[in-house]
Order: sequence, then C-alpha cells, then structure tokens
Amino acid sequence: MKDIINYQLGIIIHPILTLKKFLRHEKRLLYSFITILLFGTFYTIGVIFAYIFNHLPYGIEIILKIPIEKYYLYESFFLLPLTICTWILLAG
Repeated sequence: MKDIINYQLGIIIHPILTLKKFLRHEKRLLYSFITILLFGTFYTIGVIFAYIFNHLPYGIEIILKIPIEKYYLYESFFLLPLTICTWILLAG
C-alpha cells in the first residue's frame, strides 16, 4: 500500500520520473487496478452523499429516463462498473 501512495503522490510532484519508474515495477497492473477502484469507490461515495443531501444534477439534460430527484441513487449503482470499463477502454 505504501508503494501505491508513493506513486500517486509522485505523479503530482515528479510525473515523468514517477511514470518511468512505475513502468518498470512488477506490480504495475495491480497498482493501476487498485487506483481505479479507489477512484471509482470514492466517486460513488460522493454520489451517495449527493443523493442523501438531495443534491440535483444540473447543467446538462439527463439522457436516461429516470426521475431527476433519484438520479444520484441510480448513478451510485452504475458508476463503479462504468469507471472500470472506461479505464479499460482507454488503456486499449
């Protein structure tokens, strides 16, 4: 876990050096997947809090035919799988 945190902080402080070092690391795929899961999980938690505090989405029209007041409730279910699929697609 210490390595993951070091790489994440290193991306901010010394991005090129950190990425070169990361590409040589033997557990780079595992660390990448854990980072994606952490991002998706924290984002999902934020969406759940938005639903609990009755925050409504704004700025764009919702394509899905779901009630606007329940949007964040529905999003909490599809957000983590969508995050993982998006990163897999981008990696390809």
